[in-house]
Amino acid sequence: MVVSCTNINKGDGPIASTVIEFNPDGIEQSLAECVDSVSFLVLKENEDNAFGNVDKVVVENDMLYVGDFRNKKIVSFYMNGDPGIVIDAQGRGPGEYLEIHSFSVNKNHIYILDNFQQKIHLFSSLDGRFERSLDLPVLADDLEVLTNGGFVLAYAPTGINAPDPRSENQKFRVLITDPNLKITNGFLEYSDNEAIAFHRYLNVYDGKIVFASFGEDKFYFFNRENGDLMESVEIKSNTTLPYEYRSDIHNADSEQYSSLMDVPFLCNGFASFVYKQARQGNSYVIDLKEKKILTASTDNARNAIVGVVGSADDYFICFWSRPIYDFMVMNGFTPADKATEEAIHRDEPFIVKCHMR
Repeated sequence: MVVSCTNINKGDGPIASTVIEFNPDGIEQSLAECVDSVSFLVLKENEDNAFGNVDKVVVENDMLYVGDFRNKKIVSFYMNGDPGIVIDAQGRGPGEYLEIHSFSVNKNHIYILDNFQQKIHLFSSLDGRFERSLDLPVLADDLEVLTNGGFVLAYAPTGINAPDPRSENQKFRVLITDPNLKITNGFLEYSDNEAIAFHRYLNVYDGKIVFASFGEDKFYFFNRENGDLMESVEIKSNTTLPYEYRSDIHNADSEQYSSLMDVPFLCNGFASFVYKQARQGNSYVIDLKEKKILTASTDNARNAIVGVVGSADDYFICFWSRPIYDFMVMNGFTPADKATEEAIHRDEPFIVKCHMR
């Protein structure tokens, strides 16, 4: 595989950087006061749009797009829960894909990342029709589309996604391309493998694209218009896994170290993230304005934010199972109305919206 650009403008330069101290004993249990309200949405499944996993959720065109990567399909729902379009086109022929490694959505298209065929497949985000495919210049672990038509491609050197198709001078965790997938910029050069692969590396909120990987406890904001690197936020604690240990799975999994475990989601000046401590991942929220970490009360689950899979407008999107719902309500979370709760107890899929102040 040949990279389509040999003279990358290496974009690393001075950017605004914020360091937020993580002290388990000093975290405010005041998250409930930052949540304005919670609401529930039951997703109405049928024979075509049934899904098993929720690997990525995107809100666009007043629709909720759900990616089920294991079953290689994308299903959508209107914001009242009614079923929308379904993309289920596995195969090797025109308009078909061998995998959904990730996907992105804008007003016109759904972009499916297919590393097996080394392509990005474009489907209509309104009616699901296949339109065309683009050749990938590199293998990627995630993608997002820029508003100027270009792309952000993320790559995490875990050692299991070899061979690395990049040349020696193009070892970047984030690449920016034009609409034709010609690489125009590279950010965050790496030197070592990362012991743990994230479930996702990129997500979008408002005018920002967020990137994070296991290589460091830091997440980066890129301009959604042109892909410029804007700022970073670092989570720092006295048990942070040292950089030199992040390529070794035994150290990475040690009880004595803590680390960021997924790319954070942004919403209304807050960032939801999962942080591993003593081999257990816990959910927290950063108040980016006040630069402090919040959590729910240990005595009451009212307005707790867990199981976040996306965000839109003023709310985080959480995906729960029925047992998680019952546990949360038993511990103080606001219950759904009677009809919604009956649907939940019939094991119909649903999301929880946590609306932030």
